[in-house]
Amino acid sequence: MVKFGRHLQFLRQEQRTPAYLVEYKKISALLGQEDTFSAAWREALQTATAEYTGLTAALWHRVLISISKAQAEDEDELRGARPLAALRAYHALFGGDEARKVIDEFSDSRSAAVANSEALRKLVKKYDKELTKTADKERARLSATLLPELYSSALAAAVDADHASPFLVLRQELQMAAPGAAATNGDVSDGVTTAAEDEPLMDHQDEPLSVTVIRKASALPGAALLAGVLSRWAPVIPGATGLEVMAVEQMVKVRD
Repeated sequence: MVKFGRHLQFLRQEQRTPAYLVEYKKISALLGQEDTFSAAWREALQTATAEYTGLTAALWHRVLISISKAQAEDEDELRGARPLAALRAYHALFGGDEARKVIDEFSDSRSAAVANSEALRKLVKKYDKELTKTADKERARLSATLLPELYSSALAAAVDADHASPFLVLRQELQMAAPGAAATNGDVSDGVTTAAEDEPLMDHQDEPLSVTVIRKASALPGAALLAGVLSRWAPVIPGATGLEVMAVEQMVKVRD
């Protein structure tokens, strides 16, 4: 209990963006009071869940409203876009720095959510453990009562989002596409292929072709040579409005 309380205190000090963290020590002091403990526990769960859900919704609103405005002349391509497709479009339209800002904000929010989920789980475990040390037959164990509420909440989804979250998938893609993460010298005679080469062009059926072209081309060896081609032809590709400038910005990030 002491160690985890210190962990939460460390998170409070290190947070880039202030976020709610469960008052672990305060709720722990209520271990001998079933009704009071349960009420405080549920209040903490509600507060943590509401904040995480609200912050995540705000991030999605930013992404979707941004790509909607940028694609105003061809909005059919991204109407009803799936989450990862929307994030890839945001990255293609606004660049890596803006995409990373959104990813970092999600990561901060998720870190708090994961810490809160673990704090609430540990509190219930601690309550039930303390209960076994007493002869009080009036009090019931709370694992079967409170943990279902936790495990069905948005906090539990955050804990399990290591590989499923589109924000984290995009972060991994950006890391893989960064200069030095794949072969960049244009010589692939040794059999080494990049992620972009090894995947079919249309591997994301819900992603506009213009966005796919930019994303794939930016990771290819010799990608800088494609800047001129994309700058010339992007204006006439359906759904590629505004990408001719972005094409050059993307290509210069990749060395020949």
